[in-house]
Formats: sequence, structure tokens, C-alpha cells
Amino acid sequence: MQTLLKKQSLGFFLALGCLYGLSCWAVYAAQGRIIFKPSREITETPGTLGWEYEDVSIPVSHPPENFIHGWWIPSSQENAKTLLFLHGNALNISANFFLAQHYRDLGFSVLMIDYRGYGLSDGAFPQEAWAYEDAEAAYQYLVQDRQIKPENLIVFGHSLGGAIAINLAQDHPDIAGLIVQSSFTSMERLAKTQAWPNLFPLKLLLHQRFDSIDKVPDLKMPRLWFHGADDPLIPFTMSQELHQASPGRSQVHIIAGAGHNGVADAAAIATTKSFNPLWNKPFKAIA
Repeated sequence: MQTLLKKQSLGFFLALGCLYGLSCWAVYAAQGRIIFKPSREITETPGTLGWEYEDVSIPVSHPPENFIHGWWIPSSQENAKTLLFLHGNALNISANFFLAQHYRDLGFSVLMIDYRGYGLSDGAFPQEAWAYEDAEAAYQYLVQDRQIKPENLIVFGHSLGGAIAINLAQDHPDIAGLIVQSSFTSMERLAKTQAWPNLFPLKLLLHQRFDSIDKVPDLKMPRLWFHGADDPLIPFTMSQELHQASPGRSQVHIIAGAGHNGVADAAAIATTKSFNPLWNKPFKAIA
């Protein structure tokens, strides 16, 4: 009888171990599908709102050669600064007008891009390394093709796009500024704010890491972080942590009553205007 119970117990724990191992494998294999939520459907264009714009196709050198799609929305103001707009993990650029419109209304020329796997861009499915390459390709397009000086270029990122923007800013310390909205410190830390991911050894399993908190200490350009106090997806404290880990000229603003996307309202515009050295005069990187 005792032998039978031991065998049954051993079988149970072996089955449990196999189930846990399969679950770990699923987390490792499927994390891209969990993180990225792309859509190919373009629901509207800047022309829908009566904006002047240009469809652009930007080559990405990663073999095989791919192209990313974007919209160039020029400002009507002379000597306007340019904003590179990097959207979050879901849908595509056509779902992000409500964010980009505020910066267009402030007088920026705006380049919005879709990462590979999103919208009209090439690529089967996005991944972290590709998103970084796509942002770099967009930067090079602005600097080389549009002849925009880095000191007149501001990089904006929302949510996951904030992590992509931080990575780009780390590589280009001479840009005029960085604006990050509703982003996170790292994918590992963000996952651990939920209950079930804590069951797994995320440090070992995560290969889509987006470790922004390790990159921000290197940033030299002026930085603006803002976040909705009622964000249900990413704790606003993560923007505070990014600000605190980022030396030099940095401001963080927590917008009362705003959620994950609702930061882009009148309060956000007032906040952005308060950081006016970014576009009212040339601003070189802080030594």
C-alpha cells in the first residue's frame, strides 16, 4: 500500500513538473504574441482629418531588405521642430491620431511610423530587435533624407513605444529631447505587477526584455516623462522611476484622472508647453 502511494505521489509530481515545464516553454515561445498586438488594417489616414501628409517608405537594412511605412505630416510653421512618433504595442499608426494630433497642433512636423509587422510595413511579426532597427531607420530617414538636424529633432514614445524611444535616444545623445508617455521600466518588472507571471523564472525566460531602466542613466538630452495617475495597464510609479534614474534635465508629471491613453488631453498639452526649451530655441545635448 505504501509503495503504491509513493508511486502515485511520484507520478503526480512528475506530471506537475512536466506541466510546469510546458508552461515555461509556452511563456518563452509565445511572449512575442503576448507583448505585440499588431493590426494590418488602416482605418483612416491624416487626409481623413484634412491634414497635408505624405506616405513614406523607409528601407530597413536588416536582411532581407524590408521597408517600413510611415506618414510625414509637415508643419505649416517655418523652422518647426520635428517629432518622431513611436506608437505602442497595439494596432498601428492609424489608431494613434489622437496622440499625434496634439503635437501637430503645437507646431511640430511629425513622422509617424509602423514597425515591421504593423500596418503597411513589411515583416511577418514584430520583435524587440526589429522595433529598435525600425526606429533607427526612421531617425536616419529624417536626418539624411529630410536633412533635419538632430538638435531640431524630438523623439516621442507611448507605452511600448517609450521603450523603443529610450533605446533610440541612448544611441543619439545629440537629439533635442525625449518625451515618454505612459511607459515602463522593463518588461520583467511590468510582468511582475501581475500575479501569474510571478510563477515563472522571468529573468531566464524573457527574450523580449525592453530594459529601459538600465538605459536611462546614459541619457543626456532634456527629458519629459508623463503618465496618467489612473493608468490600469502600467503603474505611474514606473515613469517616476525612469525619471529618478535619469540624471540631468528631466521632468516627470503625473496627470490626475488620466488613464493609459487619456493623458493626451488639455492637461498633457499644458504639461508639454511647460517644457518649452525643447522647441522654443535650439537645445544641444547636456554635457
